[in-house]
Amino acid sequence: MSKATISSIFLPEKRRQARSGDRVMSGQEDSRFYNLDEIQQESAFSYFLGVDYIKKQFVFISKSIKNVLGYTSEFYLKAGLDFALECIHPKDLQKLHVTQKKILKVFYETPVESRKLLKFDSNFRIRRADGRYIQILRQTIFPDLTDDGEPLLDFSTCTDISRYKQDNTMKLTIYLMDIRGVKQIQEYDISDPETVLTKRQTQIMELIAEGMTSNQIAHKLVISVETVKNHRKKILESTGAKNTAEAMKITFGNRHNDS
Repeated sequence: MSKATISSIFLPEKRRQARSGDRVMSGQEDSRFYNLDEIQQESAFSYFLGVDYIKKQFVFISKSIKNVLGYTSEFYLKAGLDFALECIHPKDLQKLHVTQKKILKVFYETPVESRKLLKFDSNFRIRRADGRYIQILRQTIFPDLTDDGEPLLDFSTCTDISRYKQDNTMKLTIYLMDIRGVKQIQEYDISDPETVLTKRQTQIMELIAEGMTSNQIAHKLVISVETVKNHRKKILESTGAKNTAEAMKITFGNRHNDS
């Protein structure tokens, strides 16, 4: 997976340009996480991840990742986000684009002063070092923001829930945490990206995959070229993709070659 794809999952280009000041961590690990690592070292089912949201790199991985995924924290830290995303089940990775798009939508609709109080729970399948897939519940907060509310740090607790979850459905649940407790504010069932598109949009994507231009698609479907262009624009919006090639990967996976 390319760096551009990783960036598109985590943060759109216009958001990545946010001023980060001196608060973006430059080292491989940040000392603020050492105590958390001691707590999590003996955990059999959970591990912590810290991601620099601007640089798109891990800044912390707890040693307990060895107990859950079979990789040492040193290896995972060095392998980086490219490797981490490659370990996610291909079908779930496609849905992760949809999940992240919803996370960002709620995040930016929330007043700046409340964004640190949001918690996002999502699940996906990830491949262990032994090749076996397990179900992970990822609970994410954004504890470090710029003055204008842009995320600097993505901090997640990842828990193996395979013992309790027997199906492969994906959900996103969003909570608001305050002094009164934790309140659920949103819940989504994450569909396959292909089902996010309308029947007409899926049809257009199939024709694009066959190598047709917008003019050719318009002629075949007996619609205007402008209508085709509008559909293509909405396809990018619905899938969260930056271009048609990425939308093809998100929608169809490996069923079609890039166009």
